[in-house]
Amino acid sequence: LRHSHGIGAHVARWIDRARRSELRIRRSALSNLAAPQHEIPTSVGHYSCGPQQLDHVAAVVDAVRRIRDTELPANDEKPYLVDYPVVTQTGDSPLLRFALSEQVVAPVAHYLGIVPILTMITVLASPHVPAAPLAGSQLFHSDWEDRRQVKVFVHCSVVRAENGPLTAVTAKASEQVKRAADYHYGGTGFRLSDDRVIPRVGAQDVTAFVGPVGAVTFIDTSSCLHFGSRMQPGAAERLVVQFQYLTPSAFDLQLKGSTGRPFAGVTGNFSPTQRLVLG
Repeated sequence: LRHSHGIGAHVARWIDRARRSELRIRRSALSNLAAPQHEIPTSVGHYSCGPQQLDHVAAVVDAVRRIRDTELPANDEKPYLVDYPVVTQTGDSPLLRFALSEQVVAPVAHYLGIVPILTMITVLASPHVPAAPLAGSQLFHSDWEDRRQVKVFVHCSVVRAENGPLTAVTAKASEQVKRAADYHYGGTGFRLSDDRVIPRVGAQDVTAFVGPVGAVTFIDTSSCLHFGSRMQPGAAERLVVQFQYLTPSAFDLQLKGSTGRPFAGVTGNFSPTQRLVLG
Protein backbone atom coordinates (compact mmCIF):
# COMPACT_ATOMS: atom_id res chain seq x y z
CA LEU A 1 0.00 0.00 0.00
CA ARG A 2 1.21 3.49 -0.86
CA HIS A 3 -0.45 6.49 0.78
CA SER A 4 0.39 9.18 -1.74
CA HIS A 5 -0.70 7.55 -4.98
CA GLY A 6 -1.95 4.30 -6.49
CA ILE A 7 -4.24 2.05 -4.44
CA GLY A 8 -3.54 3.96 -1.24
CA ALA A 9 -4.96 7.19 -2.67
CA HIS A 10 -8.00 5.34 -4.07
CA VAL A 11 -8.79 3.79 -0.67
CA ALA A 12 -8.23 7.14 1.05
CA ARG A 13 -10.75 8.89 -1.20
CA TRP A 14 -13.33 6.18 -0.49
CA ILE A 15 -12.80 6.57 3.26
CA ASP A 16 -13.13 10.36 3.04
CA ARG A 17 -16.50 9.98 1.33
CA ALA A 18 -17.68 7.52 3.97
CA ARG A 19 -16.55 9.83 6.80
CA ARG A 20 -17.55 13.16 5.24
CA SER A 21 -20.04 14.09 8.00
CA GLU A 22 -17.52 13.65 10.82
CA LEU A 23 -14.80 15.30 8.74
CA ARG A 24 -17.02 18.35 8.24
CA ILE A 25 -17.73 18.64 11.98
CA ARG A 26 -14.08 18.31 12.94
CA ARG A 27 -12.88 20.80 10.32
CA SER A 28 -15.46 23.30 11.50
CA ALA A 29 -14.30 22.82 15.10
CA LEU A 30 -10.84 24.13 14.17
CA SER A 31 -12.21 27.63 14.62
CA ASN A 32 -12.72 26.90 18.34
CA LEU A 33 -8.98 26.55 18.85
CA ALA A 34 -6.61 29.46 19.30
CA ALA A 35 -3.72 29.88 16.92
CA PRO A 36 -1.06 27.41 18.08
CA GLN A 37 1.91 28.65 20.08
CA HIS A 38 4.05 26.10 18.25
CA GLU A 39 3.85 25.15 14.58
CA ILE A 40 4.84 21.91 12.85
CA PRO A 41 6.33 22.99 9.50
CA THR A 42 4.85 20.87 6.70
CA SER A 43 8.15 20.40 4.85
CA VAL A 44 9.90 19.35 8.07
CA GLY A 45 7.14 17.31 9.69
CA HIS A 46 8.33 17.75 13.26
CA TYR A 47 8.85 20.32 15.99
CA SER A 48 10.44 20.11 19.45
CA CYS A 49 10.19 22.26 22.56
CA GLY A 50 11.75 22.37 26.00
CA PRO A 51 10.30 21.10 29.28
CA GLN A 52 9.15 24.53 30.44
CA GLN A 53 7.14 25.39 27.33
CA LEU A 54 4.06 23.21 27.89
CA ASP A 55 1.82 22.73 30.91
CA HIS A 56 1.32 19.39 32.73
CA VAL A 57 4.67 17.96 31.57
CA ALA A 58 6.04 17.34 35.08
CA ALA A 59 2.86 15.46 36.05
CA VAL A 60 3.12 13.37 32.88
CA VAL A 61 6.71 12.41 33.72
CA ASP A 62 5.76 11.42 37.27
CA ALA A 63 2.82 9.30 36.05
CA VAL A 64 4.93 7.51 33.45
CA ARG A 65 7.69 6.74 35.91
CA ARG A 66 5.12 5.18 38.25
CA ILE A 67 3.80 3.05 35.38
CA ARG A 68 7.35 1.99 34.52
CA ASP A 69 8.02 0.93 38.10
CA THR A 70 4.78 -0.99 38.63
CA GLU A 71 3.18 -2.13 35.38
CA LEU A 72 5.55 -2.52 32.44
CA PRO A 73 6.03 -6.13 31.30
CA ALA A 74 9.01 -7.52 29.38
CA ASN A 75 8.67 -7.85 25.61
CA ASP A 76 10.21 -11.11 24.43
CA GLU A 77 9.18 -10.47 20.82
CA LYS A 78 10.85 -7.05 20.70
CA PRO A 79 13.34 -6.92 23.59
CA TYR A 80 14.85 -3.60 22.49
CA LEU A 81 11.51 -1.80 23.00
CA VAL A 82 8.93 -2.43 25.69
CA ASP A 83 5.67 -0.75 24.70
CA TYR A 84 2.77 -0.51 27.10
CA PRO A 85 -0.57 0.93 25.89
CA VAL A 86 -2.31 2.98 28.57
CA VAL A 87 -6.00 2.58 27.74
CA THR A 88 -7.71 2.97 31.12
CA GLN A 89 -7.78 6.64 32.05
CA THR A 90 -10.00 8.85 34.19
CA GLY A 91 -11.00 12.39 33.37
CA ASP A 92 -8.51 13.83 35.85
CA SER A 93 -5.56 11.74 34.60
CA PRO A 94 -2.38 13.82 34.14
CA LEU A 95 -1.81 12.01 30.84
CA LEU A 96 -5.22 13.05 29.55
CA ARG A 97 -4.87 16.60 30.88
CA PHE A 98 -1.72 16.95 28.80
CA ALA A 99 -3.15 15.19 25.74
CA LEU A 100 -6.30 17.36 25.75
CA SER A 101 -4.62 20.69 26.54
CA GLU A 102 -4.97 23.34 23.87
CA GLN A 103 -1.19 23.79 23.86
CA VAL A 104 -0.94 20.25 22.47
CA VAL A 105 -4.14 19.89 20.48
CA ALA A 106 -3.91 23.23 18.63
CA PRO A 107 -0.60 22.58 16.80
CA VAL A 108 -1.69 19.01 16.00
CA ALA A 109 -5.09 20.12 14.69
CA HIS A 110 -3.72 22.98 12.61
CA TYR A 111 -1.10 20.71 11.07
CA LEU A 112 -3.68 18.05 10.18
CA GLY A 113 -6.31 20.59 9.18
CA ILE A 114 -8.86 18.95 11.47
CA VAL A 115 -9.56 18.34 15.15
CA PRO A 116 -8.00 14.89 15.55
CA ILE A 117 -8.77 11.80 17.60
CA LEU A 118 -6.51 10.69 20.44
CA THR A 119 -6.13 7.02 19.56
CA MET A 120 -3.30 5.83 21.76
CA ILE A 121 -1.17 6.63 24.78
CA THR A 122 1.85 4.34 24.99
CA VAL A 123 4.71 4.17 27.46
CA LEU A 124 7.92 3.16 25.65
CA ALA A 125 11.03 1.86 27.40
CA SER A 126 14.19 1.05 25.46
CA PRO A 127 16.59 -1.05 27.55
CA HIS A 128 20.01 -2.11 26.41
CA VAL A 129 20.09 -5.61 24.94
CA PRO A 130 23.10 -7.67 23.82
CA ALA A 131 24.50 -6.88 20.39
CA ALA A 132 22.18 -8.03 17.61
CA PRO A 133 21.38 -6.94 14.05
CA LEU A 134 19.08 -3.94 13.81
CA ALA A 135 15.47 -5.02 13.39
CA GLY A 136 11.92 -3.73 13.36
CA SER A 137 11.51 -0.14 14.49
CA GLN A 138 15.30 0.21 14.83
CA LEU A 139 15.30 0.53 11.01
CA PHE A 140 14.02 3.49 8.99
CA HIS A 141 10.29 3.29 8.32
CA SER A 142 7.14 5.42 8.13
CA ASP A 143 3.95 4.60 10.00
CA TRP A 144 1.02 3.37 7.95
CA GLU A 145 -2.02 4.18 10.13
CA ASP A 146 -2.94 7.43 8.34
CA ARG A 147 -1.80 9.54 5.40
CA ARG A 148 -0.67 12.11 7.96
CA GLN A 149 -0.69 11.78 11.72
CA VAL A 150 1.00 13.36 14.71
CA LYS A 151 2.68 11.57 17.57
CA VAL A 152 3.72 13.62 20.57
CA PHE A 153 6.65 12.25 22.59
CA VAL A 154 7.53 13.37 26.11
CA HIS A 155 10.96 12.46 27.50
CA CYS A 156 10.59 10.80 30.90
CA SER A 157 14.34 10.23 31.15
CA VAL A 158 17.31 12.18 29.86
CA VAL A 159 17.83 11.18 26.22
CA ARG A 160 21.31 11.39 24.74
CA ALA A 161 22.77 9.90 21.56
CA GLU A 162 23.75 6.72 23.42
CA ASN A 163 20.17 6.18 24.67
CA GLY A 164 18.78 5.33 21.24
CA PRO A 165 16.79 8.52 20.56
CA LEU A 166 13.97 8.76 18.08
CA THR A 167 15.69 9.88 14.87
CA ALA A 168 13.82 11.23 11.84
CA VAL A 169 14.28 12.49 8.30
CA THR A 170 12.34 15.60 7.32
CA ALA A 171 9.04 15.05 5.52
CA LYS A 172 10.31 16.57 2.28
CA ALA A 173 13.50 14.49 2.20
CA SER A 174 11.55 11.38 3.26
CA GLU A 175 9.22 11.75 0.29
CA GLN A 176 12.20 11.89 -2.05
CA VAL A 177 13.70 8.75 -0.49
CA LYS A 178 10.39 6.89 -0.67
CA ARG A 179 9.96 7.66 -4.35
CA ALA A 180 13.52 6.61 -5.16
CA ALA A 181 13.12 3.41 -3.13
CA ASP A 182 9.58 2.67 -4.43
CA TYR A 183 8.57 2.51 -0.78
CA HIS A 184 5.60 0.35 0.21
CA TYR A 185 3.84 -0.08 3.54
CA GLY A 186 3.89 -3.69 4.66
CA GLY A 187 6.01 -6.61 3.56
CA THR A 188 9.76 -6.64 3.23
CA GLY A 189 9.93 -3.11 1.80
CA PHE A 190 8.47 -1.51 4.92
CA ARG A 191 11.85 -1.20 6.69
CA LEU A 192 14.81 0.50 5.04
CA SER A 193 18.46 0.00 5.93
CA ASP A 194 20.67 3.05 6.53
CA ASP A 195 22.46 2.56 3.22
CA ARG A 196 19.16 3.03 1.36
CA VAL A 197 18.38 6.29 3.17
CA ILE A 198 21.48 8.15 4.37
CA PRO A 199 23.17 8.57 0.96
CA ARG A 200 19.99 10.22 -0.37
CA VAL A 201 19.65 12.89 2.34
CA GLY A 202 21.77 15.68 3.74
CA ALA A 203 22.97 15.92 7.32
CA GLN A 204 20.57 18.83 7.82
CA ASP A 205 17.65 16.54 6.96
CA VAL A 206 18.20 14.12 9.87
CA THR A 207 17.39 14.95 13.50
CA ALA A 208 18.01 12.86 16.61
CA PHE A 209 15.58 13.98 19.30
CA VAL A 210 17.85 14.22 22.32
CA GLY A 211 17.09 16.36 25.32
CA PRO A 212 16.33 16.62 29.04
CA VAL A 213 13.48 15.13 31.01
CA GLY A 214 10.29 16.88 29.92
CA ALA A 215 11.40 17.72 26.37
CA VAL A 216 8.52 17.29 23.90
CA THR A 217 8.53 16.39 20.21
CA PHE A 218 5.61 16.67 17.77
CA ILE A 219 6.22 14.52 14.68
CA ASP A 220 4.29 13.26 11.68
CA THR A 221 5.50 9.68 11.68
CA SER A 222 3.57 8.90 8.49
CA SER A 223 5.44 11.54 6.49
CA CYS A 224 8.84 11.27 8.21
CA LEU A 225 11.04 8.20 7.90
CA HIS A 226 12.31 7.44 11.39
CA PHE A 227 13.82 4.89 13.74
CA GLY A 228 14.65 4.57 17.45
CA SER A 229 15.94 2.34 20.24
CA ARG A 230 19.48 1.91 18.91
CA MET A 231 20.96 1.70 22.39
CA GLN A 232 24.72 1.82 22.89
CA PRO A 233 26.42 -0.60 25.32
CA GLY A 234 26.19 0.57 28.92
CA ALA A 235 23.62 3.28 28.16
CA ALA A 236 20.77 3.94 30.56
CA GLU A 237 17.26 3.00 29.52
CA ARG A 238 15.33 5.51 27.43
CA LEU A 239 11.83 6.15 28.80
CA VAL A 240 9.26 8.17 26.85
CA VAL A 241 5.50 8.37 26.49
CA GLN A 242 3.82 8.65 23.11
CA PHE A 243 0.43 10.24 22.32
CA GLN A 244 -0.99 9.38 18.89
CA TYR A 245 -3.46 11.63 17.03
CA LEU A 246 -5.21 10.41 13.88
CA THR A 247 -7.93 11.75 11.60
CA PRO A 248 -11.28 9.95 11.17
CA SER A 249 -10.01 8.84 7.74
CA ALA A 250 -7.11 6.87 9.22
CA PHE A 251 -6.70 3.43 7.69
CA ASP A 252 -6.14 2.03 11.18
CA LEU A 253 -9.47 3.33 12.45
CA GLN A 254 -11.37 1.65 9.64
CA LEU A 255 -9.80 -1.67 10.62
CA LYS A 256 -10.29 -1.31 14.37
CA GLY A 257 -13.71 0.30 14.49
CA SER A 258 -14.74 1.44 17.96
CA THR A 259 -11.68 -0.18 19.58
CA GLY A 260 -9.55 2.41 17.77
CA ARG A 261 -11.10 5.13 19.95
CA PRO A 262 -10.25 3.84 23.43
CA PHE A 263 -10.90 7.14 25.24
CA ALA A 264 -14.34 7.88 23.78
CA GLY A 265 -16.09 6.72 26.94
CA VAL A 266 -14.03 8.69 29.45
CA THR A 267 -16.26 10.88 31.60
CA GLY A 268 -15.34 14.30 32.92
CA ASN A 269 -15.83 18.03 32.53
CA PHE A 270 -14.62 18.30 28.93
CA SER A 271 -15.20 21.04 26.37
CA PRO A 272 -16.89 20.11 23.07
CA THR A 273 -13.49 20.21 21.34
CA GLN A 274 -11.90 17.99 23.97
CA ARG A 275 -14.79 15.55 23.57
CA LEU A 276 -14.04 15.40 19.85
CA VAL A 277 -10.38 14.65 20.61
CA LEU A 278 -11.47 11.82 22.90
CA GLY A 279 -13.34 10.34 19.96
